[in-house]
Amino acid sequence: MRLKIICLVCFVCLFQACNSQSKQGVNSARSDAPSFVPVVVPAMITDPQEQMVYLVNHFWDNYNFADTTLIRLPDITEQALSNYIDLMNYVPANVQQPALAGMLKQAEADAVVYQYFTGQYEKYLYDPNSPFYNEALFSFVLEAMLESASLDDLQKYRPAYLLELISKNKVGEQATDFFYTDSKNKQNPLAAITADYTLLFFYNPDCDVCQNYKQSMQQSALLNNLLDSGKLAILAIYTDDDTEAWRAYATELPANWINGYDQQQIIKNDELYDLKAIPTLYLLDKEKKV
Repeated sequence: MRLKIICLVCFVCLFQACNSQSKQGVNSARSDAPSFVPVVVPAMITDPQEQMVYLVNHFWDNYNFADTTLIRLPDITEQALSNYIDLMNYVPANVQQPALAGMLKQAEADAVVYQYFTGQYEKYLYDPNSPFYNEALFSFVLEAMLESASLDDLQKYRPAYLLELISKNKVGEQATDFFYTDSKNKQNPLAAITADYTLLFFYNPDCDVCQNYKQSMQQSALLNNLLDSGKLAILAIYTDDDTEAWRAYATELPANWINGYDQQQIIKNDELYDLKAIPTLYLLDKEKKV
């Protein structure tokens, strides 16, 4: 807890320093030059956590959401958005949700601006390769979009679809059960695995990144110790329909892994899991909770 407070203090101090530099830069530049002016935390707010909450709630106070030229200046708007998303890591969910909803409400000032910000949120928060990847935050964005009066039913189709998808198999929830076909052509349910932990490894034989993940797991002393003790089971699942490729790749997987494929293509067709990227991994406990 003390370390968190120290981090908050340092972050606020850094933010205020950047704010001071920004003001100096604005004063020395042309008065009509576009810029992002950070908000200043009132001196009366001294608690670090309260300062972070203030920054999140007032971050966009000096931004003109009706000015479409600003979204074409990534050094201003996109940089500000990435800083805003980073700030979210320092406040709880009950602050994140209304702050994001309020920000997007302001962005409704212009349809093009609104589309830009919602697209950027998807890029930053939903792309698994993004350093800001955060489905919990993205769900708040999607919920705000579904509540927006500026979007019609057709425009709400995608956010509704994405929200349903990322709501599946969330941390702490029961993982969706499915049947897989093993190397002996026997069908088994995920629920039948009795190890303390199950690592689901959705992969593709032709995926180079999957190969890298596989090698890293093979070389992990921790995973191997857990496998040898029976506390961990690794279930490698192929979800596409090229069974010949799956069978040819079987010898590439460690013998102490469970190698299976989705014969009925239910995982993929019914989107039981959010497999927007391959490989995708889920760690389950003994009761098959994520």
